[in-house]
Amino acid sequence: MSGNVWEWCLDEWHDSYADKPENLKKQGNQAWGDLNLDDNRYRLLRGDSWSSYGDGNCRSAGRYWYIASELSSLVGFRLLIVSSS
Repeated sequence: MSGNVWEWCLDEWHDSYADKPENLKKQGNQAWGDLNLDDNRYRLLRGDSWSSYGDGNCRSAGRYWYIASELSSLVGFRLLIVSSS
């Protein structure tokens, strides 16, 4: 669902995926960056939130950054269950 809240991603924020290390590219959707969430690094957000303005903003490919230790009513996460089959 796009447009509800920005969704947290495990990746650290990077301006571009062009510089992603080759070993991570080969692993597919491997998270890029330090997985320690207890710091003040910028983390990747995807999607968009209800507060965005403009026609091109509310899309699932939208990218933004936010400090992992901060709270916001515009940022959430998507729950998932990995199937055992």
